[in-house]
Amino acid sequence: MTDYDLKRDVMVWLDLDDKLKAIRKKVRDMNKEKKAYEEKILTQLEKVKDNTIEVGDGKLSRNVTKSKGALKKEVIFKALNKLTKNDVKAKEMTTFILDSRPDVQKIKLKRSRNKKK
Repeated sequence: MTDYDLKRDVMVWLDLDDKLKAIRKKVRDMNKEKKAYEEKILTQLEKVKDNTIEVGDGKLSRNVTKSKGALKKEVIFKALNKLTKNDVKAKEMTTFILDSRPDVQKIKLKRSRNKKK
C-alpha cells in the first residue's frame, strides 16, 4: 500500500464517517418525533379502551412486554446474600462471578475532532 492509497482510504473513511453522522442525527430526530406520536396514539387507545387500530396494511397494536432488569453487582449480591445468609460469603461469590467474566477486545478506528476555539 502506498502513501497515496493510505491517504485516499483515510479521506474516503472520513467522508463516510461524516455522512453517517448526519444520517444518525436525522434518524435520532425522526425517532423522537415518532415517539411523540406513539405516546399520543397509546394515550388515545387507553382512553377508548381499545388495543388495536386497523391500518391500510395491517394493524397497530398496544403491546406490553416484560423483561428482566440488568444483572448488576448489587442484584447478584442481594440474591447470594439471601441464599447464603452470610454477607462475607455473598461478597466473595459476587466478586468471583464478576471477575470470571471474559474480557472482549475490539479494535476499531476512533475519530476525535479538534476543539474549535
